[in-house]
Amino acid sequence: MATPIYENRFVSSEGFAIAPTGATGLTAATNGDLICAFLAPHSDGGKRFQLWLSRLAANDHHWTPPFSLDHVPGPAEAAFTLFTSAYGTIWAMWPSGDTGGTPHLVARASAERGHSWHTPEAIAAQSGWQVRNRPAHARNGDIVLPIYDGRERSCHVIASDDESGSWVRRGPIPANEEASPFSLVAAKDGSLIAFGGPGSAEGKRLWRSVSRDGGLRWTDAQPLEITSAGGPLDCIRLESGALALAWNNGGETGGPLTLALSTDNGQTWPVKRRLETEQAATCPSLYGCADGRIHVVSVWNRARIGQTVVNEEWIRGSR
Repeated sequence: MATPIYENRFVSSEGFAIAPTGATGLTAATNGDLICAFLAPHSDGGKRFQLWLSRLAANDHHWTPPFSLDHVPGPAEAAFTLFTSAYGTIWAMWPSGDTGGTPHLVARASAERGHSWHTPEAIAAQSGWQVRNRPAHARNGDIVLPIYDGRERSCHVIASDDESGSWVRRGPIPANEEASPFSLVAAKDGSLIAFGGPGSAEGKRLWRSVSRDGGLRWTDAQPLEITSAGGPLDCIRLESGALALAWNNGGETGGPLTLALSTDNGQTWPVKRRLETEQAATCPSLYGCADGRIHVVSVWNRARIGQTVVNEEWIRGSR
């Protein structure tokens, strides 16, 4: 049996201003380097933010100083998603906001493990769409990206059969009127599972919905026996096949994140453990490595980006 792992460290340096939206992203390059992204206020002081990236080299313990990739409009649309495709390309996407033209999603890609990036391109023209969580791959190989429509207050997905191709809308997910950006994972049988929260509402339960046809149709969102303090969540499938979920259930003033494990595709979450830190954490992003390590980045005390590293043995340990 593996030894429990638990580590805490900062990603951003002290005094580095973090955007109040607190969006974070975490993925890995093909060489094992971790790439963390987060938002910070733009230097011009206007209603937009800068998207910053930091790198943790494989087998290292120190993140590189953050560098600015691009600007993201805000405050309402200030969110993004960061992920690595099946081809090894790293993608960052965010909404264009009200820039005077047709609203759309902006995408930037890196085929150089995040060291250099292509110029931004417009995809999926649509107003009100928000992206925060990474996509999943459907049974037929389609890339399926979770979308929250802020105008309709609805959840749906957009899908592409080629990472450079066109995107089409699928869904919606029959969630309640308090739905918010949600997380998406693929089951072993190729079906898609969505996990969402109650938006900013505190004390309400998370929900789960399933699609077996690549996101075209979804089951009614079923409440889970998990309550939330509101705010984003993230869910991933681990190398063991279990699902790992991170969210904040610390009440109105926040608190440490809680991690949970499920072995039945998220129907039940019998194993839960709060992170051992005094930091009030929000906006988690997860990444699971082949060695069993689970990396968690989040906004700590609305001031800095922090990283916690655990494994399943730690989560299953004494609570």
